[in-house]
Amino acid sequence: PDGLVAETDFFRMMRIVRDGGYTGYVGIESCPDAEAKEAEAIRITRDLLLRIREEQKRCMPAFNGRDLSGWVVVAGGEWTVEEGVLIGRKGQGWSEDPDTTGSWLRTEKEYADFRLELQYAISERGNSGIFFRSAADKNPAFTGYEMQIYDAPGTPPTKQGPAAIYALVAPEKNLVRPAGQWNTVTVIAKGPEIIFEMNGEQVLRTEQTRSMKGYIGLQNHDERSVVRFRNIRIEEM
Repeated sequence: PDGLVAETDFFRMMRIVRDGGYTGYVGIESCPDAEAKEAEAIRITRDLLLRIREEQKRCMPAFNGRDLSGWVVVAGGEWTVEEGVLIGRKGQGWSEDPDTTGSWLRTEKEYADFRLELQYAISERGNSGIFFRSAADKNPAFTGYEMQIYDAPGTPPTKQGPAAIYALVAPEKNLVRPAGQWNTVTVIAKGPEIIFEMNGEQVLRTEQTRSMKGYIGLQNHDERSVVRFRNIRIEEM
């Protein structure tokens, strides 16, 4: 409605659009008879772009969209980059044994306190995960933590379900989208506090002290599962 345009939270609006997996140009309309004139539309657009740039400075890209620079392949599997998307296939070797590891991809450096943002899409019946504060050897889900990725939309939250800290803490709600659709997740680890956000909502908040520093990683779980990642950004806190 007229008079409300200037009060719109455009930054939040753009996050909602991004979380929906949409890409494209940004434009703000200014009608001659509306209270928000052309100069106001220009100011809003400028402020939006400046805010986006400031956020990007804080949260650095961890994946360049071209190759695996900055990452280390562990225990096989297949990782490829296709049209700016990181794809994991042919995973192998995973079990509940904390002393062994399966195939995963980890960062070259370790992180203690950080904010990780990324988008992922999982295949039908697919299984994957996001490791953090994990050691380079043994099972990263147990040397550190794993945010579970699993194709189970609409199911009750469990310690093995989507957005759980695997085998440790269940999320408050299950907001995962159907197989093949993009999900936007945020992992925040600061001291003992761990927060998960999924598709714009906080789904888990807990305090854990099992590990306070380690690698960030992406799981390549099994032959059946195909997982895709994009827009991976890490901010050290």
